[in-house]
Amino acid sequence: MEHTMTVPSTTLVQLVRELTTSDPSGRGLAADGITDLVGALDAGQALVVAQLIVWLAVDEDDAVALESQLNALAELAANDLLPAGIAAEVRAVPESRLQGSSLEHYEYLMSVVDGPDPATP
Repeated sequence: MEHTMTVPSTTLVQLVRELTTSDPSGRGLAADGITDLVGALDAGQALVVAQLIVWLAVDEDDAVALESQLNALAELAANDLLPAGIAAEVRAVPESRLQGSSLEHYEYLMSVVDGPDPATP
């Protein structure tokens, strides 16, 4: 998928601030907002955003924010903007925190890492 637009650096800096806020609700909303930007991110921007979200997700204590972070990563993956190596780092999210949609997003991300099952036609 070709991406011709880029997100202004000021928008990315604001996104980083919002993703790293101490307020769990704010972190979740910021992660949700990434799905609106996916089509405008260039590959380099997507790489930076993806790496940051993975680091945040690994330590995220809030279930809603975690679900939003994993959803954002899944959206990046669905648009071929998430390298498998970064997606693999999601394995460090404690399984005890994965439930409902978070677990579905996690499983999708692991399918990106592991690739298709060779036994599946």
